[in-house]
This record gives sequence, structure tokens and C-alpha cells, in this order.
Amino acid sequence: MLRVHLCNAGYLVSMAEDAVEAGRLMLAMTPDLLIIDVEMPYLDGVEFVRAMRSEAAFASIPVLMISANDEHARHAASLECRFLPKPILKDTLLQWVSDALASEG
Repeated sequence: MLRVHLCNAGYLVSMAEDAVEAGRLMLAMTPDLLIIDVEMPYLDGVEFVRAMRSEAAFASIPVLMISANDEHARHAASLECRFLPKPILKDTLLQWVSDALASEG
């Protein structure tokens, strides 16, 4: 649903099934922002963002972490990521994306 909402709002969206695929996509095309689920195969979202932040080319990309587990909010905060609990409201998602992209410009 996130992809549908973002595409309907006019955003170009690339999706990855896991951290390995996400890493490959990021190397091919640096994203303007990253929306990542904390619970992913191979490498969880927290570990992925830590690795991403260690690379200068990706360190300043805004990140929105999502999870059904509110306890992950503290991990997001420690990595300077915004956290949204599932289920995610369309208006909340679109407002955050808009704000994050405006602050980058």
C-alpha cells in the first residue's frame, strides 16, 4: 500500500524485498529518501541503516523506519530516523515524505 500511495502522489518508487536487494538498488541509484521496515530478511532495518550511514554517499539520506513493534522507535531515534508505527496512515506518510524532501532541497 505504501507504494500505491506514493506513486499516486507522483513519487518514483523503487522497492526491494530484502536488505541485499536494497543495497544493490542504492548502489545503482542513490535515493532521495529511504523507507525501511525494521524487520527484513538477512539484515534488519536497524543494521541496514547503520551500515548505510557509514558510507558518506548515503549518510545524509532521510530515513523513515516502519514497524508494527513500537519498541523499535528508540532504535530509529538513535539513528536519527523518523519512526512510524504500522498501520501507517496515508496522510501521515505523504506528509513525512513531503517534509523530508523539502528539507533536502
